[in-house]
Amino acid sequence: MEVIEREREFWDKHEEFDWMAEASKRFPGQASMLAAEMPELVDALLLLAYPLHPPRRPREQRTMHFPNLRTPALFVHGSRDPFGSLEELTAALALVPAPVTLLPVDGAPHGLIARPPRGRRADVVAEIVQGFCAFVDQAALRR
Repeated sequence: MEVIEREREFWDKHEEFDWMAEASKRFPGQASMLAAEMPELVDALLLLAYPLHPPRRPREQRTMHFPNLRTPALFVHGSRDPFGSLEELTAALALVPAPVTLLPVDGAPHGLIARPPRGRRADVVAEIVQGFCAFVDQAALRR
């Protein structure tokens, strides 16, 4: 309940922004492609478990739009994600000209909270919320 209340206070504080939060593990690539094509659409992106490449096919990276991404983005990524390692994602983020932040979730698979390390589901959710709040505060300072 405390996390929900903090989140509500946060959104009340930042209600002047148009935010795009992409929570589905199926669509962060599409959300980032749309933002690359239409940067005026949103102020920031929250990309959870970005599918950098198909599992076991690291040469097939989904980054062609990254050089056109002008929207600040927070990438939240598990350290055990078969769709890209933290090292691969870090290297790919160098292609993005907008401010980006990578929030690694230690021990998390592609779903981030689908199968978190034992007993860590609430901790992982709180970590993501806190990371996003800090990211948004930094983005607001840049405006």
